[in-house]
Amino acid sequence: MVIVDPRGTIIKGGRSVVERHQLYARVLDETSPGSRLLIISKELSQSSLRTTENQLVPLEIVYVKAGPFFFLRYLNKSRRIIEFEKGNRVLLIAGDPWISFYFAQVIRNTLKASPGVQLQLHGDIFDKNWKQLRWRNCIKSELAKLSLRFATNIRVNTELQSSAISSIVNTKKVLLTVAPVPFTVPGTLVPEVNNRTRPRSIGFVGRLHSERGTSEFVHLVKRLPIKKMGLDVYVMGEGSERANLETALRNAVDGQGIFFLGNLSGRELEEAWQKIGVSIFTAPSESYGLAMRESLVRGIPIWTFPTVGALELVKCLSKDNTESVRVMDSSANKTELERWLEKSLDIQVPDIIKSRLFTDRSVGLQSLIESWLRQTKD
Repeated sequence: MVIVDPRGTIIKGGRSVVERHQLYARVLDETSPGSRLLIISKELSQSSLRTTENQLVPLEIVYVKAGPFFFLRYLNKSRRIIEFEKGNRVLLIAGDPWISFYFAQVIRNTLKASPGVQLQLHGDIFDKNWKQLRWRNCIKSELAKLSLRFATNIRVNTELQSSAISSIVNTKKVLLTVAPVPFTVPGTLVPEVNNRTRPRSIGFVGRLHSERGTSEFVHLVKRLPIKKMGLDVYVMGEGSERANLETALRNAVDGQGIFFLGNLSGRELEEAWQKIGVSIFTAPSESYGLAMRESLVRGIPIWTFPTVGALELVKCLSKDNTESVRVMDSSANKTELERWLEKSLDIQVPDIIKSRLFTDRSVGLQSLIESWLRQTKD
């Protein structure tokens, strides 16, 4: 299995993204001994590589130096690697429907064996809210529709995504695989904080970018009685909007605790999670909600907008939800928001919800690996 990553997106994603692909490699080997997962990535700076070099085993990563004629050198190295496999069947995997997929298609068309290409759609790029965020998103969405028609397999996160794509492509010719991105958890979870010692705080978790709802988060914070309730505000993540977000939040809750924790991993990440009383997700568009699930399995209730990912999560939890997931109503007044927040800060996420999320994670992971193996045997 060869992941075509000409932009180095996986390594740039940091330790958690690399660990996720380690998980893929391990389950692949357990399911089909001898099968390998290889990433062909753009070479990053030495400082970037040092932060992840101990995380690469058993994942195989081959780097192509950036610079002039990068496309030709990437194509040449990819061909040599794949042709070296000789009798082994190969599947090309593209993590986005644009640059990665175009590279994968060119590689495929230069090989005699013409391997299949799995296109992975992680974002809800056909959702009108996503397309309205930027004019470029409209163009990217239309280009993605063209890419879908050339893929041999499309991997999506949810059934709702699958239904939307079924109206775009001929599902008799293209195999659809529903396999959510598996959330990461440590070997042993930090014990959940009980109600009496629950943190009086809210948290924003994710990339600090306008597409992830940073301005919407500030707007919500302004409407919440942060100072009256004595709440702290934690922000986990990094991104281009950090400076603007920090300024806006400090102006919104003058004198109250605002803490920017950056990108964390390992024990630091677990300790940060336990500082949050309620996780709030304000992205206008969300295909799955990875961090939502990571919050819930740690016993932290969530607030979210009614995105595709949020609605799929509510559907998944159904009667077990017990208000652990609050889908926000934009028409709610400040009094209602305060009442909801007090209630959310006093909620314990039921164990059955955590169990259901872990089960869905295992099923999705196995579905992904089986889709890879099926395409190399067909």
